[in-house]
Amino acid sequence: MTSDGIPAVAVSVDRPADPCRALDWAAREAMVRDAPLLIVTVSTGVVGSRRDKAHLLLQQCAQRTERSHPGLRVTWEVMDAEARRTFERRGQDVQLLVVGARSTHRLNERLFGSTAVHTAAAAVCPVVVVPENPQASWPARGQGPIVLGLDEETDHARAAMAFAFEAAVREDAELRVVHAWQRSLTGADGATALMMAAEQDMRLHRTLAPWRAHYPEVDLQAEAVYGGTRRYLQEMSQQAGLVVVGRRGRPTGPLARLHSVGQSVLRRARCPVAVIPAA
Repeated sequence: MTSDGIPAVAVSVDRPADPCRALDWAAREAMVRDAPLLIVTVSTGVVGSRRDKAHLLLQQCAQRTERSHPGLRVTWEVMDAEARRTFERRGQDVQLLVVGARSTHRLNERLFGSTAVHTAAAAVCPVVVVPENPQASWPARGQGPIVLGLDEETDHARAAMAFAFEAAVREDAELRVVHAWQRSLTGADGATALMMAAEQDMRLHRTLAPWRAHYPEVDLQAEAVYGGTRRYLQEMSQQAGLVVVGRRGRPTGPLARLHSVGQSVLRRARCPVAVIPAA
């Protein structure tokens, strides 16, 4: 946090010497929020040449970022692994944490989850996961919609809605809300199925009514669809500038806060994904 009390936008950089899409995204976000940028990296060396090199590379990375984003306040910090875990769970000085997600086919990551997924599941502040895959692409800010995956009206859903609406205001972007519902249609005739779909539409619009009134400037499009949320969010991520999902507040295991939909979207989305913890 700076002396004027503004929490930082933080970004975790694994390879300070290499181009980093997460760093670029975080720097632009910090500029939009008029917030400082904190760049962090993890060094496995406690002392000596390895840690000294990490300090030098991160300092150069910060200097490059300042040159490419005039007016941005940039600080940096080298941490060990335990300090980073503490940092992720602290959150008092950070309003947003940005991490990069690299494509990998390693068996242990498929079994236990990537660093980005674990960070999104554990951090106490909102986390944006940015694809580092050079084949992934998304519209420039304000050019593509923000997509919100909405489940029932819960604490984590309300926090995600607040984040999505505020992002839409900052970016002057369209906000698309998708609520996927799954109820058994076994034995239901066409008229009954249509009635159930209409009920879901009405529920969604009632849920969004106070938000629409509070943010009249947001171009809001809402749709209740039958089926799984993950497929729709993955498809919409191909045109979106940002996908937003909520996260449960009480963990019962390493990834229990982040439900299967959130994990799937993080791994397969073609654009940045924001994971928002319950308020």
